[in-house]
Amino acid sequence: MAAATTIVSSLEGRTTPVRGRFVLSGPSFQLVSDGSVASGAPGQAVGSLDLLVASLVSCGLNVLRGGGDAENELIPGREVEIYARVEREEDSATLGELVLEIFIEGATESEAHGYVADYRENCLIYAAVSHVIPIRFVVHGETAIEVEAE
Repeated sequence: MAAATTIVSSLEGRTTPVRGRFVLSGPSFQLVSDGSVASGAPGQAVGSLDLLVASLVSCGLNVLRGGGDAENELIPGREVEIYARVEREEDSATLGELVLEIFIEGATESEAHGYVADYRENCLIYAAVSHVIPIRFVVHGETAIEVEAE
């Protein structure tokens, strides 16, 4: 017997009269997205790469705050900040490498490795894209600890 299927995300995208500008809608939100300037888009609204990176940051904040599993309790007082950037060589045909700089006050080196392991294990979006774009983690706590991409 096949398992039941549940819709976990539902979006609609449509073009606008402006070249390279799109409207994305979900059940409780709407946002404007632009294609790349190189393709003739205005480049003023969030782009597809930014949306991908934002989803990885959002997922990481949820996991590292303790919310990666509904049975987990949020960790009181844990403030987490993530700064993300994509680095690539000029004229590269690849997406590049995503660097996630994670700031968790007082994190030790062993805790930093544990946080990255939690992220890798509990962020489903990471699992979906990590084979396409290398992701390097730098955890700032007591010191800065770099955890290379898998």
